[in-house]
Amino acid sequence: MIEPEVISSYVKALVDYGIKEGLAEEIDRWVLANTIIGSLGLPDPASGGPVIENEMEAIKGLHLYAMDTGHPWGDLPEEKFTGRIMGLLTPSNGSMAREFRYIIDDKGPIEATQWLYRISAATKDVRLDLASKDLRWTVSTDYGDLQITVNRSKPEKDPKDIAAPKTGKSYPKCLLCPENAGFWGKPGHPERSNHRIMPISLDGEEWFLQYSPYVYYHQHCIVFSREHRPMAIGPRTVPRILDFLDQFPHFFLGSNAALPIVGGSILDHDHFQGGNWSFPIQSASARKSWDKGSVVAEALIWPMATLRLRARDRQDMERFATSAIESWKSYDDPSWGIEKEHNSVSVIGRKVKDSYEMDLVLRNNRTSEEYPDGIFHIRPSRHHIKKENIGLIEAMGLAVLPGRLATEMEPLLEALVGKRLSVPENWPHLEWAKGLLEKHGNGKSQEEAKGIIEREIGLVFLDALRDCSVYPDDKNGQDGLDSFIESALRKF
Repeated sequence: MIEPEVISSYVKALVDYGIKEGLAEEIDRWVLANTIIGSLGLPDPASGGPVIENEMEAIKGLHLYAMDTGHPWGDLPEEKFTGRIMGLLTPSNGSMAREFRYIIDDKGPIEATQWLYRISAATKDVRLDLASKDLRWTVSTDYGDLQITVNRSKPEKDPKDIAAPKTGKSYPKCLLCPENAGFWGKPGHPERSNHRIMPISLDGEEWFLQYSPYVYYHQHCIVFSREHRPMAIGPRTVPRILDFLDQFPHFFLGSNAALPIVGGSILDHDHFQGGNWSFPIQSASARKSWDKGSVVAEALIWPMATLRLRARDRQDMERFATSAIESWKSYDDPSWGIEKEHNSVSVIGRKVKDSYEMDLVLRNNRTSEEYPDGIFHIRPSRHHIKKENIGLIEAMGLAVLPGRLATEMEPLLEALVGKRLSVPENWPHLEWAKGLLEKHGNGKSQEEAKGIIEREIGLVFLDALRDCSVYPDDKNGQDGLDSFIESALRKF
């Protein structure tokens, strides 16, 4: 059993941490301490304990105490226990929302979003400590440097699970409902005791801004509707994005395509993703350009068929981008197997100096007997690296790959260095690995072998993007994309 004075040191360390990080004031010291003591049924404070300088050490110590004493919180997994304890230190949603709005009015949106990100990280709602364990690198390609991440904190999803209908009878109904703020986790639903959401207005409607706990990139935020309703790409999509960019011009904001197979991982709640990050697609150059009044349209040199629009005037951008989206949703191209009933768009908006810029990545979720998972979906031969849908973030050139790759690549690394390829039973990478060994040989240094694996994983990701393109990036495919763009221009 942990001694009372050690328990008191854990409590003091957490209270000190909360005050230092700006989660509370010095006058709150007794309130915070008593809240922790009462919530866990801890013994009365005792002096003489060791100095605990790391908040995570204190949380782990309290978790052990809860397990030893049979407290219900002791049954929580470590990550949920961390959220539950940090929820005791997290300011109320109302006080945080007021501070967020005050900083916007006083210092501007950059300072406000930086403040919110810092607080979200301090409360462990955004797990920067876990994200630091993710693997990250870039791979040079004909389309520029693609960004690769192996995310160790996010479970890999099966596209069939993503597409499965949701009952909507649970509470909260989904992971993006506002009711998640302050929610105690339960089996099958993550802990959100320390989660807070900031109200904003988009196109005259109440939405909320939060940061993603999975940290795919810097200040990865989610913007979601108050109402639990399915995702949709429609007439209000572009106005909402432009409203957000006017309020937070240093962020981008984008939407998945809102269809199974091509629509990202959460389809049952209307939302966008945004943040302060530069994606590879932003550096993509134009293969061909058209001028339509004040709007410039470009076909991008990019592995997925993409139309870029640029305009200084917001109304012109709103009208043309909405028109182009609706044009694609009503567009048939039998020569490429494109049927309008299956068309949608991944939309990305940003501000570049004094102009609005929008990328429309054309998507289609048709299936066939040959490709039951999707004609424009990742081919099965690449599922050993990436099986989950190519959503908005991947379409912009940032691969979010499953954490299992961190260990699954070890046999290939050893083989490239010089050891015999010895793999576990049912190792999914066998055929791919044989091809790599034939191509590169062995006798490499550890650093060379690591570089080969990283590059080859990046090339698989590039091929996955090409798989999902409604038009291939060759002369015939480019002509197909150009024909659509010209038809959209005629309608505007």
